[in-house]
Amino acid sequence: MFCAIVIIVNVKVLINSFQYTFWSVTLVAISILSFFAVFALFSSFEFMSTYGELGHTYNRTQIYITLFFFTSGYILIDSGL
Repeated sequence: MFCAIVIIVNVKVLINSFQYTFWSVTLVAISILSFFAVFALFSSFEFMSTYGELGHTYNRTQIYITLFFFTSGYILIDSGL
C-alpha cells in the first residue's frame, strides 16, 4: 500500500533528522495529509483508474491497525530499541 510508504518515509525522515521543531513536524503532517487529499481527488473522478478506491480502502479498521503497527515498528527500529 502506497499510503504506508508515504507515512513511514515521512516519519523516518523526521526521526533521522533529529529536528523536532514545530515547522518540521508541521511539514511532515502536511506531506502526509497532501497524499490523502490528492488520493481523494483522484478517487472522485470517474475517468481515473483509482475511481472509488478511497472509500473501498480506508473504511476498514485493519488498514489503520496495520499502518500504526508498521509505523511504530519502524520508529522502534530507528531508535535502536
